[in-house]
Amino acid sequence: MAVPELWIEPGRFLVSNAVVLLGRIGAVKRDAGLCWAHLDISTNNLPRIETGQFHYTILPADRMHAPMDETVQVVGSTCFRSLLGADSAMPEPRRGDTVAILDAGMYAEVFSTQFNAVPRPAAVLLSTQGADIVRQRETIADVFRQHRVPAWLAG
Repeated sequence: MAVPELWIEPGRFLVSNAVVLLGRIGAVKRDAGLCWAHLDISTNNLPRIETGQFHYTILPADRMHAPMDETVQVVGSTCFRSLLGADSAMPEPRRGDTVAILDAGMYAEVFSTQFNAVPRPAAVLLSTQGADIVRQRETIADVFRQHRVPAWLAG
């Protein structure tokens, strides 16, 4: 019998605050007295929002020094509630702004799903030596690579 190996999963305590999820604002909508910023990421990337009622700090990654004078509803790209951050203080949101969601390391990557066949983002590890991609961004081909259409459905 081979000598067993011990693999340790670092868990929330070590990596929760070590991971930042970056998203980009695709659209801004103002309606019913509210401002909505629609991101290209969603609750399928941070499933604990829905399952565990988690709250994440959301910051304007590329405008950190701008006045945080707007109250923004930060929403994702899925077709249901997908509220990433309610009443988030931010500068006036603009299409193309990068948004940082802090403390995303608590199992966000392993729990993420391909909801609505949306490919998952890349994972990048930063160190004093630079930045390295440790998980490549998925493509639509990756999402459907393992799927098969039965002959009786193919026509």
